[in-house]
Amino acid sequence: MKNIDKIIYFDNAATSFPKPPRVLSGVTRCIAEYCGNPGRSSHRLSVAASEAIFEARSAAAALFGCKKPENVVFTLNATYALNIAIRSFVRRGDRVLISNIEHNSVIRPLHAIGANTEVFDSFKDKQEIIADVERRLQSGLDAVVCNHASNICSAVNPVEDIGSLCRRYGVRFIVDASQSAGHRRIDISKLKADAVCAPFHKGLFGIQGGGFVIFGEGIRHELIPVFVSGGNGMTAFDPSMPDILPERLEAGTLPTPAAVSLIRGIGYINEIGLEEINRREEAVSRRIEDMLSSTKGIAVYGNVSAGGSTILFNAEGLTSYELADRLDRYGICTRAGFHCSPLAHQKLGTGESGAVRLSFSCFNDVREADRFYRALKQIIS
Repeated sequence: MKNIDKIIYFDNAATSFPKPPRVLSGVTRCIAEYCGNPGRSSHRLSVAASEAIFEARSAAAALFGCKKPENVVFTLNATYALNIAIRSFVRRGDRVLISNIEHNSVIRPLHAIGANTEVFDSFKDKQEIIADVERRLQSGLDAVVCNHASNICSAVNPVEDIGSLCRRYGVRFIVDASQSAGHRRIDISKLKADAVCAPFHKGLFGIQGGGFVIFGEGIRHELIPVFVSGGNGMTAFDPSMPDILPERLEAGTLPTPAAVSLIRGIGYINEIGLEEINRREEAVSRRIEDMLSSTKGIAVYGNVSAGGSTILFNAEGLTSYELADRLDRYGICTRAGFHCSPLAHQKLGTGESGAVRLSFSCFNDVREADRFYRALKQIIS
């Protein structure tokens, strides 16, 4: 694409862009030099690919506080990971508590299973949320599936407190970390979660085509249902998938280039530090929030001042799609619509066309924020 250097990319909640240079060089080298089929052969290219898969698994385990790398199961994306986690612990007719900032990758699998879902309000005060969750747990739940951070606004659920409650009441707890991985510190042992799910390609700076579900300690591998059967390089004469993770859930060839991108992305996060990443993102978010809030005809949704790296807004007289299209003409990439998060949009009252989402990464800066605002002012005037 021409003039890529002139683009302002504010759509990082969909996928992060640009990627750190080390990610690009690592993926290119993998494809060019050692992209054999991992676990399928004993020659050097296959062994090198297998080593990359193991390194990626270990890097993800370390970042998320998982003591057992084998509990990290690679998938196509976070949606597949959530489907695996949900179908491992939820059965038809189960009472399942979710929040009103859940993505359709949680809502739709639960609907397909036939679970009875209840909803708590993520836009309440933290203590009100905790009290509401405990009250529902006392009345008898089978599972809690909870988004850590919203994909449309700054709402964040107190997942550590919710996890502690679930452990106390003996209820399964699944965390969707799609929007918090790489932005916020996540420790599966502190969350007391049975499963944490995330993609490679968002805040972890990997490429598209990979995701994972990390199972908590104490999960009996052989009781996790098999979702896809096929070859995995072991027990070839056994018609059933193995009883151990990750092989039980990893049928077929794994995406070695994507795994390398995860290694390099996590390496970048560890070098820069989550605190510095948060500082950069919030600097852009606060500046844009201040400008939008002081502009006539602009509606900003959610409590942006709570921090975070996502802003949702509309401009009077324009649908969200018209506004996003006009911003694109200025080289500003955003996303319009309902963002696969229907309950949150209903709660925020964003109207018939949803709203425009701005989502930032540590590669954005305040100069881009100012350029965005100048373009917006021209559009609405």
